[in-house]
Amino acid sequence: IIFFSDCNFIFGDFKKYKSSYEIVNIQFPEAIFNWVIPTAEELRDFEKKILEWKQHSKIVFTLNDIESHYDEENQFIDLFRLIQKHADGVIHLGNYSLEKYA
Repeated sequence: IIFFSDCNFIFGDFKKYKSSYEIVNIQFPEAIFNWVIPTAEELRDFEKKILEWKQHSKIVFTLNDIESHYDEENQFIDLFRLIQKHADGVIHLGNYSLEKYA
C-alpha cells in the first residue's frame, strides 16, 4: 500500500500525534503498549488521546482478529473494546467478518 499510495505514512509513538493527520490507523493495538497489558489508568489516558484525535482525524481500526492471538487469557480485551468504541471505521482482514456481518 505504501508504494502505491499518494498518502504519507507515519509510524511511531501514539503520543506524537499531529492534528494534520487525516486518518489514524490502528493495527495491532497491543503494540501501542509494547505488548504489555495496559493499566486502567493507561487506558483512561489513551482514551483521552483518542478523543483528542477524533477532533481532527478519522480513526480506523485495522482488525486482523476479533481478539488478540497472543493473549490467550484475553487480558487486552479492554484495549480492543476501547478502540472499537471510538473507531470511525473498521477494516477486517479475515473471512470471519464476512461470515458474521454479510
